[in-house]
Amino acid sequence: MFLPINLGQLVKGSTATPDAAASPSEEDPGRFGLCPREVAHLGDFGKASVVDIRNAADFSRRHIAGALHQPRERFDAAPLPGDPDLRVVLCCDTGERSRRLAFDLRCAGQRRVTYLLGGLDAWAGEGLSLVGTSEGSD
Repeated sequence: MFLPINLGQLVKGSTATPDAAASPSEEDPGRFGLCPREVAHLGDFGKASVVDIRNAADFSRRHIAGALHQPRERFDAAPLPGDPDLRVVLCCDTGERSRRLAFDLRCAGQRRVTYLLGGLDAWAGEGLSLVGTSEGSD
């Protein structure tokens, strides 16, 4: 089961760029994005919180059970829970928008934020379950 997080004011309107901070992937090689099975495994042990950043229509069509919905256009993040083992996994349909937002958040100091590699398309491709039946768009 995925754990909820408290979303509030931290990075709204972030202007972080790759020049503003070290690349998260350079700091933590191979750990910036997580594959679908790894996210599912972390969720099974209460070590991940999934946040879907797509619009409301796409979220209602399909999403990971237990995922929080926080559209990218209105995304605000509060300080993350104190558990250093908890990962906050952002997701979208293909992983591109969630990768960019995760990068911005990590540049702003939120090092436990990551994203779902390949997005919901990869999640479904691995045969992992989604709530809803229609395909969304990224």
